[in-house]
Amino acid sequence: MIPEERRIESRERLRERLDGQRKEDRIETVILHRSGRSVDLEIGVKLLQERGEKPRLVIIARDITERKRSEAALRTAEEKYRSIFENAVDGVFQTALDGRLLTVNPAMARMYGYASPEEMVTDISDAGRLYVNPDRRSELANVMRHDGVVPGFEAQVYRKDGVKIWVSTSARALRDNGGELVGFEGTVEDITARKTLEEQLEYLAFHDGLTGLPNRALFLDRLRQALARTDRRDDSVALLFLDLDGFKKINDSLGHEAGDLLLRAVAKRLRTSVRLGDTVARLGGDEFTVLLEDVADEAEATEVAGRIADGLRAPITLSGEEVSVAASIGITLSASAHDRPEDLLREADFAMYEAKNSKDP
Repeated sequence: MIPEERRIESRERLRERLDGQRKEDRIETVILHRSGRSVDLEIGVKLLQERGEKPRLVIIARDITERKRSEAALRTAEEKYRSIFENAVDGVFQTALDGRLLTVNPAMARMYGYASPEEMVTDISDAGRLYVNPDRRSELANVMRHDGVVPGFEAQVYRKDGVKIWVSTSARALRDNGGELVGFEGTVEDITARKTLEEQLEYLAFHDGLTGLPNRALFLDRLRQALARTDRRDDSVALLFLDLDGFKKINDSLGHEAGDLLLRAVAKRLRTSVRLGDTVARLGGDEFTVLLEDVADEAEATEVAGRIADGLRAPITLSGEEVSVAASIGITLSASAHDRPEDLLREADFAMYEAKNSKDP
């Protein structure tokens, strides 16, 4: 009944029992079934010896084949899970309710700049420390407490070296057999590259690529917000529309590269000629706009326009040549939140053309 490879060991253990060296024994072994298949057994052996009689062995055997199969399947599952946990590309974590990290995988440790999972678990006593905005951690925990799961929760966090990165967390609540919440577990993905690209695309959608100034869409949005604020204050919003005089001549004579340098220089001078809270935008070509908030009257707006004109007159060196630039400026004011931004822009544009046509040829 005993497989050949186990017979020598079995005989030796049997001899030790009969010699009294082993009074009791409990082992797991394998025997051969009549059909030839192997059967896992748990065997308990006890030596009985009464005076004058030969020693006898009492053996109790239990078939544990199914249990061994279950254990083997469990080990395989645990090894598979451990392999996934250790080799996953995304971070995997478990935390206690108080924010203590219980386990993290190597990918998560690397993501946060730690040499090993053990170092990260030891160093982070509260996961809230990782968040640039700690309220985001509280928000994540509250959603999991309420809904039990949260997918794709985006937040900015700190690496060990202090560098900020963006992560997306998908997590679920952990509960014990009684339904009590005991912690959280989930995965973390580094989405810094995607968020950076999104920010770049958003910036390009609302800014002029040449000068970095707000474009028409962003300018109109800020004008709309400024008009809404006028109802709460006893002031006006002033809109200045600028068109450079003689730009086409400079662009044609010195080339488009020089023209681009001129536009950048004009943008820089416009920014330095207005207050910090004012908005300077480029609508396209050589057309610029300036939004002035909290303006008392037209005289104040005219004063700012004069300061802008004076700032532009200083010579600018382009391709080794000094050129001077001037601008025609149209001004319009509004103190009503009901005015449409597009209408104000059109009025300022018309005022600019009147200013340009009034100049001596």
